[in-house]
Amino acid sequence: MRSLNLKSSKKNQFLLLNFLLIIYFISVKSMASSSSGLNLHDSSIARDETKEETYELTYDQLLERIKNKQKKIVQTTAPTAWDQINIYPSFAFIQTMTQVQNTSHSSYFQKGLQIGIGMELFSSNWFSETAYRNFGITKNQADELYLKELDFKVGYKNLLGNALEFRLSSGVSTRNFRLSNEETGFHFESKNPALLLSCGIFSNTHQSPLLLGLEANVRNVLIANEIDKGSFGLNFIFMGYF
Repeated sequence: MRSLNLKSSKKNQFLLLNFLLIIYFISVKSMASSSSGLNLHDSSIARDETKEETYELTYDQLLERIKNKQKKIVQTTAPTAWDQINIYPSFAFIQTMTQVQNTSHSSYFQKGLQIGIGMELFSSNWFSETAYRNFGITKNQADELYLKELDFKVGYKNLLGNALEFRLSSGVSTRNFRLSNEETGFHFESKNPALLLSCGIFSNTHQSPLLLGLEANVRNVLIANEIDKGSFGLNFIFMGYF
């Protein structure tokens, strides 16, 4: 009798274990199918979002970004008035004919050197220049003439063909003038401003920053005096742009 009870209890345990295993496999399978469904749904949503982002970048955002970049490039590379300012030094061999009166000679021929610096005034056509001119002491028999000048001028320049340019300028020159004669004891000295007018022709080639030119100038003393009556001169100029 006891053995029958043991057999029936073992049989019930076996059936219960099978029932639990069946329920476990069914639950695992349902969870796997639900998770795969969710994954498929998420992947489809991700693909839709990717398509939306690609569409927006292609037709709207991408075009807007290109326009913004073009505006930045134009603003960065657009020239300003300050970009057109060029500073250039110059060096010249100069000679002048100084006019005098009430002396033993009516004119004196002098040679000297000039150094200067100029700049373009916010344009390739307008410029200003400052130059220091030194003629030293010139002797003519017993007479000694000492002359130094400091020029300030503004001018206009333009091209003459492909290789030449002309320059017209006007300004003021300060003349440090001294004339003396040891034999007669004559001595005259003045520091007078003079009106300055000049014109010249220069070589102009785009391949070289160096300009060579010939310039003529006239100086008329603004304050009347007994001796100094101004001068006429020629300059052979070397000029370099930087």
